[in-house]
Amino acid sequence: MVEHLGRTRVKMRQLRARRAHRRAKLYADAILAVQDSGVSLLETLVVTQATQKRYQRYLDRYFSDVGLNTRQILQKTDSEIDELMCSYLTKHYLQGEQSSFGDQTVAAWVNLNPGFGRVGGRKLPRTWRALKAWRRLTPGRRRKALALPVWCGLAWRLAARGHLRLAIYLMVGVSTYARPSTLLAARRCDLVPPTPGVSRHWAVLTHPREQKKPSKRGHFDEGCPLDSPYLQGLDTVFEKLASTTSKAPLWNFDYPEAAALLKEAAEDLGVGPVTLYQLRHSGASIDLAKSWRNLTSAQRRGEWTQAKSMHRYEHSSRLGSDYAKLDPQLRAACEEAEKQLVLILTDRPYGLQMWSRR
Repeated sequence: MVEHLGRTRVKMRQLRARRAHRRAKLYADAILAVQDSGVSLLETLVVTQATQKRYQRYLDRYFSDVGLNTRQILQKTDSEIDELMCSYLTKHYLQGEQSSFGDQTVAAWVNLNPGFGRVGGRKLPRTWRALKAWRRLTPGRRRKALALPVWCGLAWRLAARGHLRLAIYLMVGVSTYARPSTLLAARRCDLVPPTPGVSRHWAVLTHPREQKKPSKRGHFDEGCPLDSPYLQGLDTVFEKLASTTSKAPLWNFDYPEAAALLKEAAEDLGVGPVTLYQLRHSGASIDLAKSWRNLTSAQRRGEWTQAKSMHRYEHSSRLGSDYAKLDPQLRAACEEAEKQLVLILTDRPYGLQMWSRR
């Protein structure tokens, strides 16, 4: 027993040493950068580099507007700093900015000066009250969810134009609720086939650990089964796209190209402007409206951390009323596309020829 415990301790020391070596290599430049800054390495890693860059843009605008830099502002009292920030937020509210502008500005300031955070020793009471009022006066705008037949119609138009893989991406996006950039980052090896005794459906693996890019919640290896009813019968399609060894991109287009092609397909179909991010919102709304998932499973699938985030997806009546406003002929075409979705996505001649007569 003593000998076993000794071997375990040795292994644990070796494991910690390997971790330390990896982290030293990974953050070598960052460690040097913070040596004389008075900020610890972990504090600099609390937000991603992309967020840091976004925060810096808001701070640059703030400093330029008030005509002061960080050091000059910090020489003031807390009440003076609070007055400065509150006046800045009020000015931009009156100039037509949405509350997200204020949220980002204050978040950037707090990230730079953590003492002004909610658990810090310095206070900005008026600023927080101003933000609360701003959010109430300019509530967030919900991205419009589209009914399933509309997405099927868009997939049909894309396939008919020769963009079959984008049509498949569209329907996978509706099913998974994945953020567009997350799904676009998938590789062929991330499309996982059914495994006897483990899963009955194909799945998409997102944020694989080896790529060292965690999800928004900081998680790795998040899989999403492609178990939506409208994706059943597409095994041959997924078999062609998947490869256990290839790390090549799963899709043959990037974000700007996909957005432009979707816009063209929406105009062709006659449903107005459509964005890729509506896939995520539509997927949850469709599943809840059709009772394919409950709120808990939809929340888990969409990686929403709070249950209140699901409130916007409970409005199945809005999904139906918006769909009812479409032209009856357009609705009939979209509903037929839903019925023929497997034919459309498997690129069978019958599936496309029947639509060429529209």
